[in-house]
Amino acid sequence: MKSYILILAFIFAISKASAQESITLDTICANDQKNVALFFPEPIRQGITGSD
Repeated sequence: MKSYILILAFIFAISKASAQESITLDTICANDQKNVALFFPEPIRQGITGSD
């Protein structure tokens, strides 16, 4: 029984790790307590700000 739980946990960990590699985020979270530096290959054409 313990071996089944161990195997399931191992399979879950591997699937979770492989799923995280394919996630791409396009949102940058920043506030007045964080410094964020961004480097882009091309000039930025438009910027959108959030609410106050």
